[in-house]
Amino acid sequence: MNRKLKLAKIVSYIILISYALISLFPFFWAFLVSITPLNGVNPDTEEKFGIDIMQWPPNINLFKIPPKVFGADATLKNYIKIFEVVPLYGRWILNTIVYAGALTIGHIILDTLGGYAFARLHFPLKNFWFSLFLATMMIPFQVIMIPQYNLMVKFGLVNTYAGLILPKLTGVFGLFLMRQFFLNFPKELEEAARIDGAGIIKTFFTIVAPNAKPAITALAIYTFLGAWNDFMWPLIMTSDKTMYTLTMGLNFFKTSYYTFWQYMMAASILMTIPMIMKGISSVATNVNEEMLQKMAEEKQNYFLEFIELEPPKIFDDTITLINDLKKNNIKIAVASSSKNTKRILEKLGIYNLFNTVVTGYDFKHGKPDPEIFLIAAKRMNINPKYCVVIEDAIEGINAGLNANMITIGIARHGNEKELAHADLVVNTLKKIDINLLNKLLDRRL
Repeated sequence: MNRKLKLAKIVSYIILISYALISLFPFFWAFLVSITPLNGVNPDTEEKFGIDIMQWPPNINLFKIPPKVFGADATLKNYIKIFEVVPLYGRWILNTIVYAGALTIGHIILDTLGGYAFARLHFPLKNFWFSLFLATMMIPFQVIMIPQYNLMVKFGLVNTYAGLILPKLTGVFGLFLMRQFFLNFPKELEEAARIDGAGIIKTFFTIVAPNAKPAITALAIYTFLGAWNDFMWPLIMTSDKTMYTLTMGLNFFKTSYYTFWQYMMAASILMTIPMIMKGISSVATNVNEEMLQKMAEEKQNYFLEFIELEPPKIFDDTITLINDLKKNNIKIAVASSSKNTKRILEKLGIYNLFNTVVTGYDFKHGKPDPEIFLIAAKRMNINPKYCVVIEDAIEGINAGLNANMITIGIARHGNEKELAHADLVVNTLKKIDINLLNKLLDRRL
């Protein structure tokens, strides 16, 4: 059995490595070409494009199979030469950064606000307008690019940053992405903020937007890479060479008779740096998540947090307290039957420490039961040394206390007595010396 599993693992690795090599080969070939001098011509004495027209074809060695790898004549001067043979290349980099950066900022702001409006606000024909926007996604860009261009001509925005940016400052895909995220965002957080007196604008910027970072990050990456690689719209909107973007600038390394592959590949490698950085960051993120998961699995037998029911009324204090516990190496595992709680904990980065779903609530009698806390902890082989109970009733707080656990009781939006009790518990625990607390608990348990 083990031999079969090992063989299957080896085969899967072979397939994955083969796929990776096939995928990476074009980039490898592009890099080899970018460091190859032009057919024996000394790079220091080259004329424009570094080519002697008497040597034709100048780059015949580039297409040999297998390709020549890191010859003695390899040089990085092609990366410098592209700025010399095409002095505007630096300006094109600036244009591309401005274009991609402006579109990214515009999409983050407008798509996020629009998505939140369609997810939470109520206004006439909301569903109709959203359906209409979605329908426009089925219209190919080639159908509307000429009318858009004519509109920019009438506004006098051809060969300007405004003409490049304004027509693409928002998009239906981003609107749809953010709307779907906000539809799944727990309303209880917003309700808690409104109970505190926050209006819709303050709620959005202080509660909703900060917790929407995953969706906003995905939108930013998608928008930036799309704008960075965009060719069609800059081609239509720019005839002035000083307004070209990098995708258009690559054409300068191509003539009617020949393509100067060394310079084009060097320019292409420089152009792909943002994508390479994004890929590296994604790999690093995945590795980091795996490390965190491994750490969590190793330490999940020490600390337990039971989260029950809804988000807290005093949410900021709870986050501060949880972060304090984490800083003091108090690992937090989670057992919860609440989907809303799960989403909140994911945003706090503490949910995936534990996978089993249990609850400390006695559904038969309709009240929290300290014995259930202990039974659940025992079933999961966890020492119930730390138990954080988020409840909307004082009984939930007392249940945790009766189970000999440290308890943080948070009232969601109950009466003043419950809120006062929750404030008292949180403020008291925030003043406790963590090291002293550990010693007391060790003796108590």
